[in-house]
Amino acid sequence: LQNHNSVKNRYSNFVDTNLVLYFDPNKDLNYPNSINDLSGNSLNGTLSNNTFTAPYLSFNGTSSTVLVSDNSLLEPGSGNLTVEVWINHSVIAGGSRCILSKTDGGNAADWGYGLRTSSSGATFMEIGNGTTSTTSPSYTLSTNTWYQVVGVFNNTSNLITLYVNGVSRGSNSNSFVSIRNTTRPLSIGSFDGGGTFGQWVNGKIGIVRIYNSALSASDVSKNFEANRDIYGI
Repeated sequence: LQNHNSVKNRYSNFVDTNLVLYFDPNKDLNYPNSINDLSGNSLNGTLSNNTFTAPYLSFNGTSSTVLVSDNSLLEPGSGNLTVEVWINHSVIAGGSRCILSKTDGGNAADWGYGLRTSSSGATFMEIGNGTTSTTSPSYTLSTNTWYQVVGVFNNTSNLITLYVNGVSRGSNSNSFVSIRNTTRPLSIGSFDGGGTFGQWVNGKIGIVRIYNSALSASDVSKNFEANRDIYGI
């Protein structure tokens, strides 16, 4: 029984309760134009200068992105939020990389939410309330390595937690009442679709999930175990 319990999550399905958006390039991709939302919410994404090699989309570091039109389902407001992205950076040095962003501009007051990697590899979740922004603890990623990166905003416990490969990398407290309601599209692989700020991902992105709930540590671990074999982790 102990052996069974230690590996059972690897052979079980991922968490699908409270799922808002779900992209899997290996399951429902209309290459080279779009990717379908598998959550059932029809939040389909438009591809721009991506290439596809199963099971991921590649981003060229200068113009590749995936955009999802603004929708009320993508605005957590005073609710909880979980963002999960499977990523493999080819290049990190040279600038910040926006793994996923929901923002109206380059100021902290413009920011809604997202996952970011700095030029040193430090990766974190960032949340904005319309006045300022705050972050989770960071975890340093390396190039040419697959990671499951998950950011959880729990507005009940006032914590922002970062998970990498199913393991908590720490939590920061905050006093935010809600997340800013942004009007621009959700951008995967760039800062606000590129535009003025760019911050392009140079690498590969696989599964992307957004939940309107705060996944627990066991939920995050379940997702990791359910999909890790796809990316050779």
